Amino acid sequence: MLNRVKQFLRALFAKVSAADRAYIEEHLGGQEEQELFFAMDIIDMRHALNVAYTAEKLAATEANIDKKLLVRAALLHDTGRIKGDLGIIGKTLAVLFEWALPKLARKIAAPAAGLPKMMYVYFYHGELGAEKLRKIGLYREAELAKKHHDPPKEGDSAELCLLRIADNLN
Repeated sequence: MLNRVKQFLRALFAKVSAADRAYIEEHLGGQEEQELFFAMDIIDMRHALNVAYTAEKLAATEANIDKKLLVRAALLHDTGRIKGDLGIIGKTLAVLFEWALPKLARKIAAPAAGLPKMMYVYFYHGELGAEKLRKIGLYREAELAKKHHDPPKEGDSAELCLLRIADNLN
């Protein structure tokens, strides 16, 4: 929960600098990729940048890592959430709801429940983002985005493992 408090405080002051924009342009060369990135709320853009910077550092000394894939996936892993879906208040409420009543939170988030979109997006943003990424031909990135909150499994790629670590650190 302490990590969530830190995330909340970082979100209050989230911004994307000129250096961050250059980093995004360097790693997300296509217009469609950048459009997906910039469709996110500022707090999710900042989080994705932090995840990408962390993932890049973690991968620096690793062999057999597709670093370009890892950074692209880190920048795009939360594109299932767009401006207006959650925001800082919605995300905070979703986190607290999941923490206090995890079974009920998942139950009302199910697509068939037809209840708060906020909870659906909170729980299913990996799948939503993966669908968007597949539509623009980023199949490997889509697979990483889809699985980034799944429990680790034998056979997970090194990129997925590093993405999860970087995401959890940020």
